[in-house]
Amino acid sequence: LSEQLNAYFDELDEAVLSEEEENQIVKELEPVMEYFEENMPKPIENVFGNNVPSGFMETAETINIGGDIILDKRDPENAVIISNLVREAKGLPPIEEEEVKVQNITRGFYSDRSGWFQGVKFWPGGKVKYRFDGPNNSQKNAIKQAMREWERVSDRKVHFSEYKNKRWNKFRWKVGLSQHVKITSKNDGSYATLGRKRWAYMNIDDFSQDTILHELGHVLGLMHEHQRPDRDDYILVNTEAAQNINGWSDSKIKNNYEKIGEKSYRWFLKNDIKATEQYDYQSIMHYPSQMFNGEYSIVRKDGKVSFYGRPVVGGYILSDLDKEFIKTLY
Repeated sequence: LSEQLNAYFDELDEAVLSEEEENQIVKELEPVMEYFEENMPKPIENVFGNNVPSGFMETAETINIGGDIILDKRDPENAVIISNLVREAKGLPPIEEEEVKVQNITRGFYSDRSGWFQGVKFWPGGKVKYRFDGPNNSQKNAIKQAMREWERVSDRKVHFSEYKNKRWNKFRWKVGLSQHVKITSKNDGSYATLGRKRWAYMNIDDFSQDTILHELGHVLGLMHEHQRPDRDDYILVNTEAAQNINGWSDSKIKNNYEKIGEKSYRWFLKNDIKATEQYDYQSIMHYPSQMFNGEYSIVRKDGKVSFYGRPVVGGYILSDLDKEFIKTLY
């Protein structure tokens, strides 16, 4: 049935419909949409209690990782990973979903471990469907430009294609018939869900290319470079400078700049991949250095010069290791 409905909606996307025909289709879908709206899962509030892991922040409906990575507590595809994060934060054993030999590798962080694995879900065949729901034409073009760059550096292993923002596509996103990314432009920060989700979405309110490339990296399944568990071997983080620059609360600073513990981090990794062990100071997934009163928020620990004659970090374009890693994943 799902395949038949998706085929039908694909045909609608290609068809040239009159306003009357389109309104009739929407009219037929409305009762089903209303039913799903009324029966959406209700998120459990405060799942971590007083045991919130470093680098995480919890809201009523989401778990926020690193400031801009969203785990929607209502999404059934997040149930196991959230459950295991909570269980590990409370010192309980993880849910044993399936036994695999895990090689925990991401952006260079490497450790061998036999255990239970529930990692990020990637887009099958690298094919990412998306739907604009808010951005204007100029904003759409900026996002499409960043998509083309990810496609180019992946040697076309990643490919983005668009759904029209029609009611039937909103319907299949809502009910999980066809997983695709809903792209919005609300004025509440830039953020994205991680990898393929039932309700994947990305919001952009800063349309610079580095921001869009970064958020698309999360959509493709990439975590933050500066929050990996071994980051203290490579960088020094000055949270006081970061707080003075951004004017953020203590909790928001911790959410954005604290490293993620190894136990928590391993739930976001893909097994059976090989990647460089090198830390990528210039990754698009690395928060950049910011300066306040002559002090930087992040600097290289080895003191080597990266930009402007200073040991600063953070990517504004896709690095060579970003390009290598995305081809490894897909």
